[in-house]
Amino acid sequence: MREFIAATQPYFSEEKIRAFARSQGCHPGIVLGWLQHEGLVPYKNLRKLLVPVERHIRSWIDVAEPEEDPARDD
Repeated sequence: MREFIAATQPYFSEEKIRAFARSQGCHPGIVLGWLQHEGLVPYKNLRKLLVPVERHIRSWIDVAEPEEDPARDD
């Protein structure tokens, strides 16, 4: 990733991100997310590379169980 950044910065185009992601065997949204997290690409840029993931990870999400209220008597 560091080599990609050094060779590409400051112009991270959609095409360059897609090519790098393909070479790494990952989704372009993962690469973009990392670049955004590192502050190299503004969060408003290249949004079309991001996709909703909730349906893919829904089974991994922990849902808090409602706590029982000891004051409540049903």
